[in-house]
Amino acid sequence: QKELELLTDVQVASSDRVVFYDPTLSSIEFRLDGTTLYQGNDPLVSGVSAFQLTYYRDNGSTTSSAPQVRRIHVDMTLQTARNSGALVLRTDVFPRNFIYENFR
Repeated sequence: QKELELLTDVQVASSDRVVFYDPTLSSIEFRLDGTTLYQGNDPLVSGVSAFQLTYYRDNGSTTSSAPQVRRIHVDMTLQTARNSGALVLRTDVFPRNFIYENFR
């Protein structure tokens, strides 16, 4: 989504929620509520059985301080249709405006 390319600041960095601000200071939130992952008030995916956000500083160490975040690791497990198994998803997110700022 276009607005994700313009992020300027991480305001909240918790294990199941992250809030960014764009240049107009509008917030963009991703959060888990029960078994549904939301962007703002819009559901993105349901059937989430596990969800974990881990934040990293520019030197690669973990952090819980939102201003220090330069990389976000996402772990998510989804239950498949008819509970036929689980789908495990993992990725690292490098917010575009942060990646080159003192990153090692």
